Amino acid sequence: MTSQPDNNVSSTISGWLDRKAARLAGVILAPRRTLPRVAIEPGFWLPILIVAVAYFGVRMTMLPNMREHYASAEFIEWYAEQRGISQAQAERDVAGLSRKAPLLNVVEAPMVVTAGVLSVAVIIYLIGRLGYRGAVRFRYVFSMVAWATVVSAIPLFITIPLKLINTDWNFETSPAALFPPELIGGYIHRFLQSIDLFLIWQVWLLGIGLSALYRVSIQRALGAIGTIFIIFAVLNALFTTPVQ
Repeated sequence: MTSQPDNNVSSTISGWLDRKAARLAGVILAPRRTLPRVAIEPGFWLPILIVAVAYFGVRMTMLPNMREHYASAEFIEWYAEQRGISQAQAERDVAGLSRKAPLLNVVEAPMVVTAGVLSVAVIIYLIGRLGYRGAVRFRYVFSMVAWATVVSAIPLFITIPLKLINTDWNFETSPAALFPPELIGGYIHRFLQSIDLFLIWQVWLLGIGLSALYRVSIQRALGAIGTIFIIFAVLNALFTTPVQ
């Protein structure tokens, strides 16, 4: 017979999972009601973990191609020249990096996602603090951004099975995917690569969160977030190396 404490633990875990699932669904289906709530609640690590797992999964599907690239004679020669070491030493170093790649991905994924959330949170915090004169705790802004970022995991999770089938396949959701081969790599192509549907969705969620936290109109909040998004897309297109 199951003891009463075990039942209590199971009930607690089940309730916690139900609440988090409801929060995730709320961010997607009812963001105006959900984002202000999750901003002041603990648990911002959950959406970061979800995105990190998705990012890690995509990186792992790319591992065979990365190892093939690292093992190529051209890369080893380049590595030896850059480090000023012998060809044999370069081969040993590259082999070691190849073996450590899964562990490095484990470390990299949460760091990349957390850094991205932190960067966006700082920008939004400054907008609210300097532009709207709002006194909102940074923790609330960070939590709101983390939950709004969870939608970026959707294309990553879709990409994983595609790359398991064919490593050259990608889940394209930007207008750049419609460009003919001869136009790929140009400025317009690079700019449109940033106009991703899921990124636009995330901008919309960030605008809703900014509006709720600083009590400004959604139009005003989206104008601020949208302007930053366009500036990012322009700079990204300017400084991204064209595809040869």
